[in-house]
Amino acid sequence: MHDHPEEILKLAGKYFDIISIQPGPTTGPDAGQGPDESAFDPAYWKNLYELTGKPVMIMDHGISFHTSEYPRTLWHQIHSQEKAAGFYDEYLKQVVSQPYIIGYLKCQYRSRYDPLRTLLKQGLLDIDGNPYATVTEQVVKTNRAVYQQLYR
Repeated sequence: MHDHPEEILKLAGKYFDIISIQPGPTTGPDAGQGPDESAFDPAYWKNLYELTGKPVMIMDHGISFHTSEYPRTLWHQIHSQEKAAGFYDEYLKQVVSQPYIIGYLKCQYRSRYDPLRTLLKQGLLDIDGNPYATVTEQVVKTNRAVYQQLYR
C-alpha cells in the first residue's frame, strides 16, 4: 500500500481484471508508528479504483493488539483486544459499503512468532491454538452481519 506508482497502476488496469493490495503492515508496539492501517481510508481505495478502472480486493489486512507475552506485533497495534475488535468491525463495515471493493481477506489465522524480527504475527488464535476470545467473537459477529447484509 502507498508504494505503487500511478503510471504502473494505470497500465496494469489494461491487463488485469482486479487490483489486489495488501495494506501495511506496520510494526508495533507503538500505536501510531508508521501508517495507520487500522482505520479505513476511503480516499485511498477510491483513487486506486479510479486509476485502474478495476475492482479492488483488500488482501492480508490485520489489526493487532498488545499482549504482555508479545509486546511487539506485526500490523498497526491497538492497545487492547477489545479496541482491536472494535476497529475490525468498523473497518470491515466500511469496506463492504464501497461498491468498487469486491473482497477482503483478514491476515493470519494462527499467531506465529518471527524471531528474526522479534515480533508476533498475530492471528485469531494464539501460538498454542487458543482463540483470542474477544477478537474472535467480534470477527464472527461482524462477518455474520456483513454476510447477511450482502446475501439477504
